[in-house]
Amino acid sequence: MGSELFRSFEGNYHLMGVGGAGVSALALLLKGWGFEVSGCDVDVEDGYADAVRRRGVRVYRGHSPEHLVLERCDRVVFSKAVDRSNEELVAAIRMGLSVESRSSFLGRVFNAMRSIGVSGTHGKTTTTSMVAFALKGLGFDLTALVGGEVPSWGANVLLGDSDLLVCEVDESDRQMAEYSPYISVLTNLELDHADVYRDVGQIYEVFLSYVMNSKRGGALVYWGDDPLLSRLAGEVSRARSDLALLDYALGSRARLGAVGIRQEGRSALFTLLADGSPVGEVRLGVPGEHNVLNALAAMAVVAAMGLPLSSALGSLEGFRGAKRRLTVVGEAGGVVFVDDYAHHPTEIRRTLATARSVWPGRRLVVLFQPHRFSRFARFAAEFAEVLAEGADLLFVLPVFSASEARPEDFGSKTELFLDVLYGRKGAGDIILLDGVDCDTGGVTGLLMPGDLVVSLGAGDVNVLLRRVFEDWCRLKEV
Repeated sequence: MGSELFRSFEGNYHLMGVGGAGVSALALLLKGWGFEVSGCDVDVEDGYADAVRRRGVRVYRGHSPEHLVLERCDRVVFSKAVDRSNEELVAAIRMGLSVESRSSFLGRVFNAMRSIGVSGTHGKTTTTSMVAFALKGLGFDLTALVGGEVPSWGANVLLGDSDLLVCEVDESDRQMAEYSPYISVLTNLELDHADVYRDVGQIYEVFLSYVMNSKRGGALVYWGDDPLLSRLAGEVSRARSDLALLDYALGSRARLGAVGIRQEGRSALFTLLADGSPVGEVRLGVPGEHNVLNALAAMAVVAAMGLPLSSALGSLEGFRGAKRRLTVVGEAGGVVFVDDYAHHPTEIRRTLATARSVWPGRRLVVLFQPHRFSRFARFAAEFAEVLAEGADLLFVLPVFSASEARPEDFGSKTELFLDVLYGRKGAGDIILLDGVDCDTGGVTGLLMPGDLVVSLGAGDVNVLLRRVFEDWCRLKEV
C-alpha cells in the first residue's frame, strides 16, 4: 500500500466505543497499519473489545478525559453510541484534538482506497464476508472491514497490503452518501432505521447519491428483483454511462442467476447462470435461499473485477458464515441451540424459514429481543405477525435500547405488538421475560428433547441463550 495513503492517516489514535463492531474494526485496521491505538467503552470484558485487546490495543473500561492524557493521543474517533455530551469527547474537543465520527473516518479510508462497498437493508455482513472470501481465494491481496466477526479470520477485519478494500457500508446515519465506491453492491432496499429515516424514499435518495459518487469505470451490482433497486439502477444507467451494471436474482432472468437450488444439511447448492447460460455448480458452506442471493452478489463482483466466473465456482464452499448468523451454540439432551442477529421482520422471517429447513421436524422455540425502541415501534405489528407465524413457542424480552431513550408513547406500541401476537397465537405459547439476566428455569422448564431454540436480536439476547444452554446441560448432566 502506498506510503502516501499511510501519511494521510498518521497519528496516535484513541477510539471511543471500541466494544462495537464498527469502531473495533477501525482499531484493528489502524493497529495493522502500525499506528498507536487505544480505546474505551462501557463494556470491555468480552466480544469485540476483547478481540482488539488481544491484538495489542490498550482498552479502558468506561469513559474519562484521563484516557486522552495517558495515551497522549492526537486523534479521537467516536461511535454513534457515544453521546456528544460525553465528558471524554467534550474534553477531546476542548484540548484541540482531531475528533471525528466513526462513519466520517471510515469514509475517508473508503474514499482513499479502491473500495468495494456492500450495502443494503439486510445481508450486508454475510455478503461483504463472501465477497472478501471469494476474492481472497482467487488470489487478491485485500483488506476487508465487516460488521460481524468472521470465525475463519478470528476478527471482523482482514488485513492486506494493497489498496483494495472490501467494506460493509452502513446506511444508518446517511454518511454513506459521501462515500465514493469503485464497485457498489446493493443487496436490497426497504425501510429501517426509523430513528433516522421518515420513509423508504429517504433511504433511496441516500443510496442513489452513494452510487452516483462511484469512481469512474466502476460498477453497480444489485438484486434485480428489488423494484426500488431496479429503479435506482435505471437512474444510474442514464446518468453514469461509465459504470457497468450487473443484476442478480434467483432464476434465469438476471445477468447472474441461480437455478436447481437445493439444500444438503447446512449447505445450499445451486447452478450458477450467466446471461441465462449455465456456468457450473456452486456449493456453499451456509444454508438458505437468502445466502444463495448473497453468493450471487459475490459472484457478480468477481465478474465486475474481470475474472471468469468459472474460476470462482468453488470459492465459497469453505465460507462457514459470520458469527451470530444461524450460529450453533451447542446441542445437548436432544435440543439444538442457535443464535442469530436478525432484528428486522424480513430478516426474522428468512432466518426462521431457513432454521426449519436445516433442522426439520423440531419444535421451534424463539427467544426474541427487540432492538431499538424506534425500530420496534415502527414495525410492532410486523414483528408480531412474523413471530406468530414462525415460532411454536415464543419468549419475548424487553427492548434492547442501543442508547435510545424510551418514547413517551411506547406503551401503545407494546400493546399493539401483544394484541396482534395474542390474536394469532395461544397465550400459553407466549412468555414475557424480564431480561437477559432472568431466571433461566422459566425457559429450560418448558424445553423438550427435539426442540430447536433460536435467539433473535442485535442486542445481547445471545447472552441469555448461552445461559439457557448451560442450564439445560446441567439439568441433563451433560
